[in-house]
This record gives sequence, structure tokens and C-alpha cells, in this order.
Amino acid sequence: MIVALIMLLLITILGVSAVNISRDKTQVAGNSMFSTFVYLGAESTLARSASISSEKHIVDAVASGDTLYNIPSSFINDDNEVVNGTTKMVSTSTIEPITGIFECPPINDEISSTVFKCRAFEITAKTTLAATSARTTHVEARAKMIVK
Repeated sequence: MIVALIMLLLITILGVSAVNISRDKTQVAGNSMFSTFVYLGAESTLARSASISSEKHIVDAVASGDTLYNIPSSFINDDNEVVNGTTKMVSTSTIEPITGIFECPPINDEISSTVFKCRAFEITAKTTLAATSARTTHVEARAKMIVK
């Protein structure tokens, strides 16, 4: 009788441990999933910020001199970026000149760098997933040709 109770106690302890381990692994998997979502969101924001369609934003940043340029939220946030039906992904992006104007390398034999100059920019994308602690920041550098 005592042996049966001890075995029942051991089986109960094993069952509770298995449930706890399973819960922990589920939390780790969920956190990994949220981390992947914000990583992809930040990469998407970088791509949108540096894309050809955002050329106006880069030109505006050049015109504004050595100041930080905030890309409008309407350009980078999509109302369809919702995770699990209700949790919204929110991104911000900035463009900042990181050096002065410098000579561009020659493009080909016909176009020399005396006509064009370059300016380097740092594009920063920050993405958070509302109602979670998932967040990330990605940075990319780009050079933009400008006419002298």
C-alpha cells in the first residue's frame, strides 16, 4: 500500500514537471515568434525607407542639412500589420546624414565625379509589437548622389 502511494506521488511529480516544462517551452516558442515578427517588421521598414519610392524623403533629408529627418508614420506603418488578430506592429524610421558631402566614385568613363557628389545617410528603423516586450532596431547606411 505504501509502495503504491509513493509510486503515485512520483508519477504526480513527473506529471507536474512535464506540464511546467511544456509551458516554458511554449513561452519560449511564443517569444521566438514575436522576435521574428519584429525582426521582419524592422527589415520591411528599412526596405520601405530606403526604397526608390522614398526618394523624396532622402532628398528632403539632404535639403534639411545635418539634421535628423523623421519619415512620416503613414509611409512606413501599414494598418494590415496585425499579429494574432489584435496585436499591432508599430514602426518608426529616421534618416540622418552621417558625413559631409564627398566625391562619388566614377560611374563610367563618361560621367566623372566632378559633376556629382555623394552624401552618406544612416537609416534607422525601430519596430515594436504592441502588448509584448518584443522590439528591435535595425540600422543601414546608404550613399546618395547629389548634383553639385
